[in-house]
Amino acid sequence: MHNKATFGVVLPDYCGGSWKGGYMSGDHLASYCREVEKLGYASIWHAEHFVMAPPLLTTSWYEPLVTMSYVASAVKKVKIGTAILILPLRNPGVLAKEVATLDILSNGRFMLGVAIGWLDKEYELVGVSMKERGSRFEESIKVMKLLWTSDSASWDGKFWRFKDMKLEPKPLQKPHPPIIIGAAGRSLNDPNRFEKLLKRAAELGDGWYAATYVPTEYIRKGVEILRRHLKILKKDDKDFLMMSHKYVYLLDGGETKAAEEVSQVLAMPLDEAKKQYFICDKAELAKRIDEQIAAGLTHFNLIPLTRDLEVLEYVANEIMPRYD
Repeated sequence: MHNKATFGVVLPDYCGGSWKGGYMSGDHLASYCREVEKLGYASIWHAEHFVMAPPLLTTSWYEPLVTMSYVASAVKKVKIGTAILILPLRNPGVLAKEVATLDILSNGRFMLGVAIGWLDKEYELVGVSMKERGSRFEESIKVMKLLWTSDSASWDGKFWRFKDMKLEPKPLQKPHPPIIIGAAGRSLNDPNRFEKLLKRAAELGDGWYAATYVPTEYIRKGVEILRRHLKILKKDDKDFLMMSHKYVYLLDGGETKAAEEVSQVLAMPLDEAKKQYFICDKAELAKRIDEQIAAGLTHFNLIPLTRDLEVLEYVANEIMPRYD
């Protein structure tokens, strides 16, 4: 008996760096998303780094909100979301307006995944102090919720102060689109920080996004801590999304080709990538996905390392039906 879970796809609109596949055109993006929807995936997601992000990645992505507004018109049923948006790099007033607009244009299908990021270059680019990212993150979420839910909003915080703001449009989803918080990915070996960040996710969010590189044991532990805090907060853990995403690639014996394709996205040797991500044969992929879902995930997202649909077709046809 398998736990219930839904499956999504993080878009492979890689660009620049060591990526050899060129820029994804609007037509290609739209047809790719329609294929994902046709295969029965429940959601389509977009990752973010403003600039190249070594030492983890050798390429970059498009801007998420612009891309997802394009995707919203290409697909009609699947939910769309950011996984994740680096929140402290943005002004919460501007972002609240963008998210509300996107929620309306997608007919209430938008989910906002946010995190604080870890790359100093991105903070340098937008002129925000990296030291303040945690407090900016908390305040941003509170400001956005206020703007989305109040007819007239006033705020007096550390970073933002305003009076009698009437922000329109309001999001279609009430009280606002789900906020999924990416948290604690870099505090694997610091139990106190791990606990603190997950507690913040339970307080401020509607879901948790486990970082892509974390092992299954960490997800199990994270889910336990979150459930404990949700209970204290009197929030129903059945309504709280537990998500993770993994880079996926099907190995069919051709290691040379695999090493070449994987290195276009991930900055690590193939052997290392195989340990950390789901770069394996079909049977092993099914086993690893099952372990993650058994650890407490309610949503599992694939990040394909190429734009080939083979891995998405395999998961849709052979793995997803087990979790309906």
